[in-house]
Amino acid sequence: MSIAQLCFDTPHSLDAASTAEAINGVLHAMRMNGQILGREHPLVERDGMVCCYVMVPENGAFSDLHYNVWVRRFLGRLHESGIHGPTVTFLSVDRGESEKTEAIPSSYVLYASHVSLESPLRSGNDFMPVPLYRVPPTRDGGYHDVILWQSDYQACDTLYMNDLTAVRAAYRELSTVTSSLTRQGRAICAHWTAAMGVPVFYNLLQGPTRNRRKQLERRCPECHSVWLLES
Repeated sequence: MSIAQLCFDTPHSLDAASTAEAINGVLHAMRMNGQILGREHPLVERDGMVCCYVMVPENGAFSDLHYNVWVRRFLGRLHESGIHGPTVTFLSVDRGESEKTEAIPSSYVLYASHVSLESPLRSGNDFMPVPLYRVPPTRDGGYHDVILWQSDYQACDTLYMNDLTAVRAAYRELSTVTSSLTRQGRAICAHWTAAMGVPVFYNLLQGPTRNRRKQLERRCPECHSVWLLES
């Protein structure tokens, strides 16, 4: 991942509320397109411009090639209001996350956790994050359902890991094949599998057990076939 500074040149005639609304519209569209990670994008005035600091999956995230119809639409509205930009400056690069192969993986995994910030789509070859804009859109030309699934998964995982409130309910959502959260995630996986022609797997959480025999005897929660692999 990288941290980028986005700066917008705003006209003096435009009030602060209208400026923030126009810029936040672009940022939201970019987030739903997988170009921006996370939900917090505070705006600050700096050197006569309005700037924000965002996390992005890679340095090429803001290439025109990755803009979808929604990003282009909100950028158009931004420019119609007299705001120019954004001007992008990359402030840091996480080498471990950014060095990804461009080859198409043989499989993918839909994965999230309460501490993950990156894309919820992982390569099945090396488990590195894959920017969402590199795979077919899932809904209305974007990834709105994927981002919302990730947010819901992280909320449940946070409750489960905190071990204070609604722990059992959160664990059921994370670990049950028939839960609402799992059904949403598997529907996304099925869509991508059909669109890309390669398997997209869903990570179903299974909590730890103290009984080794029961662990080895676990079966697939859907078809109930043997789950243990020889290697």
